[in-house]
Amino acid sequence: MTSRIKHQGKLLFLLLSLILTACQMDPLANIDTEDKDALRRRGFELINEGRYNDAMEVFKFAVEKFPEEPYLFNGYGLAAERAGRVSLAVRKFRQACWIEPFNENFRNNFVRVYEKQQEQRPTDPGISDYATGSPHLDQLDRVRGTVSGVDQQMFERAVHLFRSRHNRLPENLEELVRAGIIGHDQLKDPFGRPYWSYRDNGSFIIRSSGQDMVMFTDYDRVIVIR
Repeated sequence: MTSRIKHQGKLLFLLLSLILTACQMDPLANIDTEDKDALRRRGFELINEGRYNDAMEVFKFAVEKFPEEPYLFNGYGLAAERAGRVSLAVRKFRQACWIEPFNENFRNNFVRVYEKQQEQRPTDPGISDYATGSPHLDQLDRVRGTVSGVDQQMFERAVHLFRSRHNRLPENLEELVRAGIIGHDQLKDPFGRPYWSYRDNGSFIIRSSGQDMVMFTDYDRVIVIR
């Protein structure tokens, strides 16, 4: 009888061990998958534990279930970056930016991994920046265009909010800062060059130099808000 009990105890212990191992292997086990905050917490717990692929699995599930939540895309991007999936991280950070363009953290993450992506690519001797001698002008200008699109959404919302409060367009971006609608850090584009802004005939104009880094040329990027 005693031997039989011991044998049953060993089997029970083995069964529990297998169940525990299965739970540990499934990153979505024992959490409420209908709770976006629970999914976000689990994802970051896995990142902190160094289980980046598991974290990516959690965030992949989460963004499919909650496609309007920018913090989940940002978490997905962080997990992908830690796992060495830089191109995937670029895409996920970009999606976070499109959903919430005011978030400086998302923007910084996007620019950081994009620059990392460019560093990993072999230099194309056929691409050169005539102003600085730096390679990847075309690629960098594309990311400027992407972030400028994010900035456009942000500025449009900011200008419309100012107009709803004051029944007029702002004189310039500095007035939006004084109104507490945007921050000082948003007076420059993601690459450190200042925006130039003014009101003109019922429109609000925001201008940034383009790839030649000189204002008022054909390379300028212009946002017109009416």
